[in-house]
Amino acid sequence: MRVLKIVLIGALIVCCLALLSVVELTVLGLCIIIPLVGIAYFIFRQDPDTAESDSLRQSIHASAQDIRDLLAEYDTFLYSADADHLADRTLYRPALADDDCRIPAIRTFFQQAERSRRFLTRLEGQLSGKHNLSYLERLLSMTDHRYQELRTAWDNARQVARLHGASY
Repeated sequence: MRVLKIVLIGALIVCCLALLSVVELTVLGLCIIIPLVGIAYFIFRQDPDTAESDSLRQSIHASAQDIRDLLAEYDTFLYSADADHLADRTLYRPALADDDCRIPAIRTFFQQAERSRRFLTRLEGQLSGKHNLSYLERLLSMTDHRYQELRTAWDNARQVARLHGASY
């Protein structure tokens, strides 16, 4: 894509030079050259990686949605009036509903969940500006990593809470 733009710009420059040599610098020559210079400006001004940038942004949003879904799963566990969720949080995994729980795996999940909430809050601001591809790739990597950490912490916390049961 970038090579094509360079070739187009080169062709426009050659056309402008040819027109200047054929048509003296008159009103007609300026009427022809000014639109060609405008076209060249718009070709160079556009981001050559727009499609890839959009794809990265969509991937970041999808990964952020995975984090939101997992946090929503935890909120459902905490606040749902459904009989299965109620039994799960009161009989089988009450430690997951206790903010003061000192079991390390559950504390780790609480910390990861809080970090993920703060991360999501900052993420929208970071995506609002125009950034280069390497920045977006790092942001996607961080978002994926954050989700994997949270998923692992959630799975471990559920398993440990189940082992401890109501006698934690």
